[in-house]
Amino acid sequence: ARFRIYRMEYDPADECPECRDTSTLRREVDLEFLIDVVRRGDRLFFWDAAVQDGTGYSYRVAPVTEKGREGASAVARRAVFTPPLAPSDLTARGLDKLVRLSWEESPAGAADCEVLGYNVYRAVDEQPFVGAPVNAQILVTPRFEDFGLENDRTYRYAVRSVALKGELTVESPFSESITVIPRAGR
Repeated sequence: ARFRIYRMEYDPADECPECRDTSTLRREVDLEFLIDVVRRGDRLFFWDAAVQDGTGYSYRVAPVTEKGREGASAVARRAVFTPPLAPSDLTARGLDKLVRLSWEESPAGAADCEVLGYNVYRAVDEQPFVGAPVNAQILVTPRFEDFGLENDRTYRYAVRSVALKGELTVESPFSESITVIPRAGR
């Protein structure tokens, strides 16, 4: 089984970037021999680092039969903007079934970015960070307490700044991650 990943560049101000498809093949992926693609559970991830600020990108993923025929495609598009700066100086303290985190506030980075707050991400043991933050709502202060944890288990945390760039809400890259173990009696 395999599939193809196509990419098309477009101007984010263009109202109909798909009206003239100029897609080019970026990668053909064989599920038996993954190259430049990472599998995490039942999901596959492809990172395209060759992008420019202020440019839109449309990606089309098409399954391919053994005879080379393409099936129905899935399409995703996104304009690329300079993200806000990641939070710094993340600290953590493991308490009884609780981790207390704090960090330095982030400057906006770009002039047209307004920092709204922060999202906290948690991973257990050596697992990757999950796609959704631990906090239910954007945190407006640079601290967070994560309750109901299992004592003597290793947790990793990272924080992302959340900013408003025009009408788009964007997240920064992850902060440096920190490892902490909650323990009884603390």
